[in-house]
Amino acid sequence: MLEGNLDAMLRYACQVLNRDYLNYGIMPIGGRLANDIGLSTFSPYLDKRVMDFILSLDHSLRTPLLNSEPGKFDSKHLQKQLTLKLLPAEIFERPKQGGAINPFIHLENSSRLEAIKNHLTRSSYIQEVFRSEPVQALFESPELNSTRIFLLLTMDLWYNLVAKNPLEPVTKAPSLSEYLDG
Repeated sequence: MLEGNLDAMLRYACQVLNRDYLNYGIMPIGGRLANDIGLSTFSPYLDKRVMDFILSLDHSLRTPLLNSEPGKFDSKHLQKQLTLKLLPAEIFERPKQGGAINPFIHLENSSRLEAIKNHLTRSSYIQEVFRSEPVQALFESPELNSTRIFLLLTMDLWYNLVAKNPLEPVTKAPSLSEYLDG
């Protein structure tokens, strides 16, 4: 379907990456971890210039064949080579640890989930931006929609703490319980 149309393939890849990054919270989690060691993160695959450059390279440079395993390729080869130059060896060489954490673990408490649902369904900002039916529907399957629920809550927090009063610095952000109660 997309064969031969690099622009269409790139748009599709970016949609898939954005969906995955949002659904699994990869960028926010990676961003927090990077901030802890003084780095900033971004997804190079969402930059068209980077993708155009990568696609212009010979396949053997992008994903070289692994000598030890016939028919297997070293995926993310260029990314790994760049990472070797940017990160200390002890970080790069350590075993991969886990993956995305499902935010549902923060919604297993039914009273917290109910408080978030009540807050979002009553929020004037959320009501202004979204139709109420899709917001309500998220709570029919909170385990499947936990990332979306937290994204909505984050938008609501941002609006109420920052966007409404852009000239006032946020000196002390409330806890989630204080925010939901307030």
